[in-house]
Amino acid sequence: MEPDAGNTDEGKHVVKTIQLASPGRLFFWGYTMTIVLNGKTEELGEDRTLMDVLSLKHLAEHRVVVEYNGKIIPKNTFSCITLKNNDVLEILHFVGGG
Repeated sequence: MEPDAGNTDEGKHVVKTIQLASPGRLFFWGYTMTIVLNGKTEELGEDRTLMDVLSLKHLAEHRVVVEYNGKIIPKNTFSCITLKNNDVLEILHFVGGG
């Protein structure tokens, strides 16, 4: 596939092939950004919210605590926070047991 000659989105990384997701990696067709999730670099599609990341990682919002760029985030704002390149997330997932 050839890049679009009329593309004016210079400076953005464009993924030219579809890659299958592997454990711990999130790939999307189109533009990507990099975040740090629990100490590991992840690639995400552009315009992803914190809630999108929780869904992609199969984490229920009521069982997690999220630190976003050093601040604890209220659960009711997860879908309002759009991630940016180089954001840092720490997600703690609680598991019940006895």
